[in-house]
Amino acid sequence: MAMRLVICLALLVSAPAWAQNTIVATPAGSVEPSPLMLQRAARLARLRSRGVTLAVIGGVTLGVGLVVGSLSALLWQSGARDDNPNGFSGYYKGAIAMDSVGSGMMIGGAALLAIGCGNIEEAKRPPLFGIRFQ
Repeated sequence: MAMRLVICLALLVSAPAWAQNTIVATPAGSVEPSPLMLQRAARLARLRSRGVTLAVIGGVTLGVGLVVGSLSALLWQSGARDDNPNGFSGYYKGAIAMDSVGSGMMIGGAALLAIGCGNIEEAKRPPLFGIRFQ
């Protein structure tokens, strides 16, 4: 249920990206925008759309990584109760694997979230005298 909600929210948020291609009739006597201005607007729309997509994917990946890392605690506790004289038990091996995957997902999710938020903010910042400062 939660995954469907996240997918629906991601589709709603990214809808302006494909809605930018609409043709709008201009009234007589109005000034048409220059091709350079249209290119800039299209580039900013793509950047904003890409930023929202990265932020959503990063947020979901970060959350799933936290859940996987948290659930590995159950395997650590079960492995502590298991008396295996041959070294690591299956519980410990599973816990190590879940911790590795969970920490990788948390690091990757945080990075994607930061990059996506940076893209969104860059798309919102207006250029100063036609120059976009990085």
